[in-house]
Amino acid sequence: MNILVTGASGFVGLPLIHHLFQKGFNVTAFIRTPLPLDLPIKFIINHSIYHAFPTAESLASFDVIIHLIARVHVSNSVSCDEYSLFKSVNVDMTMYLARLAKFAGVKRFIYISSIKVNGEFTTSNTCFTNHCLAKPSNPYALTKYVAEQELLALSTASDFEVVILRPPLIYGPNSKGNLHQLMKLLKGSMPLPLGSIDYNRRSMICIQNLLDVIVICLSHPLASNRVFLLSDDDDVSTKGLIIKICNYLGRQPLLFNTSPKLLSSVSYLCGKKDLYTKLCLSLRVDLSNTSSTLSWKPKFSLDEGLKNIFH
Repeated sequence: MNILVTGASGFVGLPLIHHLFQKGFNVTAFIRTPLPLDLPIKFIINHSIYHAFPTAESLASFDVIIHLIARVHVSNSVSCDEYSLFKSVNVDMTMYLARLAKFAGVKRFIYISSIKVNGEFTTSNTCFTNHCLAKPSNPYALTKYVAEQELLALSTASDFEVVILRPPLIYGPNSKGNLHQLMKLLKGSMPLPLGSIDYNRRSMICIQNLLDVIVICLSHPLASNRVFLLSDDDDVSTKGLIIKICNYLGRQPLLFNTSPKLLSSVSYLCGKKDLYTKLCLSLRVDLSNTSSTLSWKPKFSLDEGLKNIFH
């Protein structure tokens, strides 16, 4: 199987191309700048997808494309200009590549979307399921959802197959984003007002579990033209996650209790409402449809996934 991975130099892309190579696949990695990698796979280096793949013929040798390129930075702005920036990458570039792939006879297109398509949080004891209506709340999530819908429409009544994966927060060695920032804070000596945040539950997925399910989706017959929600199936509270991380850091968690209402008010006044959502509210994913359809269960627990970061 010949596989093209776009965005191969990123947090997911780099371990993915190593994993696919180790599994014996023929891998071509699209990257924008050269990487000092001693890996015997083919690299396509170009600043633009449009220039790297100008015609359908340039994709004709691939059986599967795994598309990772995305604009991910989210600000508090919801301006039309910002939406256009997200759309140009997350929708326009994605659909350009997908249409070329369809014309070229590529069998399957795997699109890494985001659980943010479902929304930013879940309430009470509810979980996001495949039956939930999409509720994207920012340009990133909205353009991911638009791309999903256009991809599924492109696959209708054709041999071109689309697989859409919606992971929650992805963590692993060299983690970036919110988890990385939390780890930096925990390495410091400043107490955090999160001691009372033991009531929420957050779904996450370690990079090893994500790579595992991507490999399954390369050829699983029931994956075609489906959307799959992902997680480690091992949800954790904010306080619980902090305690686990501190255990691996070899230090005591420095926490004190603060009213969630106070945290909400302070976050709102500081223009950090999204931070309160991520730290204090729940985001739970129901994995049952993914597990039953793909006959897949996560190989790594949360503890095992965190251990791989620190060892």
